[in-house]
Amino acid sequence: VCDRFNLPLITLPAYTDLSAYPASEFEDKENLIIYSPDSCDKKDQILSRITSELPHYRLVEIKGISFDRFMELATRCRFSITFGEGFDGYLAQPIHQGGMGLAIYNDRFFPSGDIAALDNIFRSEEDMLERICSVIRVLGSDKAAYTTLNARWMEEYNRLYNFDFYVSQIERLALRDFDFYPQER
Repeated sequence: VCDRFNLPLITLPAYTDLSAYPASEFEDKENLIIYSPDSCDKKDQILSRITSELPHYRLVEIKGISFDRFMELATRCRFSITFGEGFDGYLAQPIHQGGMGLAIYNDRFFPSGDIAALDNIFRSEEDMLERICSVIRVLGSDKAAYTTLNARWMEEYNRLYNFDFYVSQIERLALRDFDFYPQER
């Protein structure tokens, strides 16, 4: 990329400061499942299955609302589902709020294949359709499993999106100390 565009590059990690949005505890979560507006071939089937098998959960699509309203829902929901790239805010923000995101693994967007083995990550749309209700039942009724998995995710996010690294990369950018330089021709 450096050579193609003749530009130096630096890694600028994504960082979203969520300190203004306090997390909620397992006991304070509502039987609410929020989900992304993204398209997915099996989305309607997955949502229908949840509605049919887990009628005590309310489904809310995240669409046409402010970030503050999204964060309010992300704090209150017990689960969120992303039908998009998978490793996105529909997964991350509810986890940061003490909740649990559910996603389909996508090796293009997830930072590590190890994540695919976690209970809230599905191998395919078919896998999500087949197992999502049982995963919600188990995690939704087992505080220890739910909070342990949430803590595992928070460790991963803190490793990937370390605030001090974020600040140091911005400082390096200001000093024009890049990670990669184009090769001289």
